[in-house]
Amino acid sequence: SILSESDLSSIWKWNSTEENYDTKACIHHLIEHQTLTTPKEIALIFGKRELDYDGLNRQANQTARLLFEKGVKSGDLVGVMMDRSIDLVAVLIGIHKAGCAYVPLDPVYPAERLLYMVKDSGLSALVTESCHQTKLGQLDAQLILYDELSAELEAFPGDNVNQEVSSESLAYDIYTMSLIHI
Repeated sequence: SILSESDLSSIWKWNSTEENYDTKACIHHLIEHQTLTTPKEIALIFGKRELDYDGLNRQANQTARLLFEKGVKSGDLVGVMMDRSIDLVAVLIGIHKAGCAYVPLDPVYPAERLLYMVKDSGLSALVTESCHQTKLGQLDAQLILYDELSAELEAFPGDNVNQEVSSESLAYDIYTMSLIHI
């Protein structure tokens, strides 16, 4: 080895980053805890936009309440077809706070594939943005255009949603593409 025992020891010490954490806590529980301890610390940065833990937690709680108002129930599957953004993260956390699981739908997929995924999964709602609406056509699931709901979203309380969710709850349902060669 070209490193001394002291250097090797230092490297092992620097890389010893193991942490004990609550294996029963869900991601939204961890964000709620972080909001209590450091509410004004930056949680997300995307482009020039930043959101602190308090804002992220508040937006996720408002999203969960919006889903409830739209008829989504705990245990439902909620589709998400949004561009990468801070709002996307808040929506995913809000879905978990509502006790639901999400089905990611990539906007670049062909319309036929997206419609198949929506119908096959039995979504109760689909959260998307107005720029993707035309790709979907007629849906059985309720369509929620997130980018058009800022005023409605702000009307909901931002305090934590008290929905029973555990680390054993379904978090997401992912469809994979498979190619069949004949």
